[in-house]
Amino acid sequence: IDVGANIGYYSILASSLVGETGKVFSIEPTPRTFKTLSKNCSTKNNITPVHTALSNTTGVVKIMDYGSRLSAFNTLNPRKLSVVSDLLKDGKEIEVKTTTLDNLFVKNKFNPSFIKMDAEGHESKILEGMSSVLDTVRPLLSIEMGTDQEWKENVIQCFKILQGKDYASYELSDDGYLIFRDFDDKIETNIIFVPKEKIHEISNLIKQ
Repeated sequence: IDVGANIGYYSILASSLVGETGKVFSIEPTPRTFKTLSKNCSTKNNITPVHTALSNTTGVVKIMDYGSRLSAFNTLNPRKLSVVSDLLKDGKEIEVKTTTLDNLFVKNKFNPSFIKMDAEGHESKILEGMSSVLDTVRPLLSIEMGTDQEWKENVIQCFKILQGKDYASYELSDDGYLIFRDFDDKIETNIIFVPKEKIHEISNLIKQ
């Protein structure tokens, strides 16, 4: 599952990895970005674009749309840093539908093995809305994280939720191995979360 798929770069990479028998769900809430995502993925039969926001509730929420050039910054969370706010001063607030990953799990009857998550500071709310998936399916996750003043509380909550679900946390080394990484105030990277009972399956990738 590609949460925050944007225009589909990582979805297309995942499409090649899972092959013809696999499936990629690409989730993107912004209408204009979703249109580009759908076009880019139209030749991949194993990619299903899903037009929704993810959170811990269902309904309608407001999201900031910063246009096609800055669409990677689109978020449900208003930006707080002045340097970013100045860059994104022309954003437009729009309404989008929201659901939970648990709801999508039931609706689509999928068993995701891996979830990539890049939701601009909303990741902890998405985790709150996927408790059943975390308990029963036990997927690996890759979550973009940063502990500056904007996203620190979000990162703290992500670690709290996943450690409470018996997940271990790693970061990628420069040579492509996984290194154990607990929470600290200097995280500015993607963190890989692995269910502890599945660590033996990827032990050859873990640097001791």
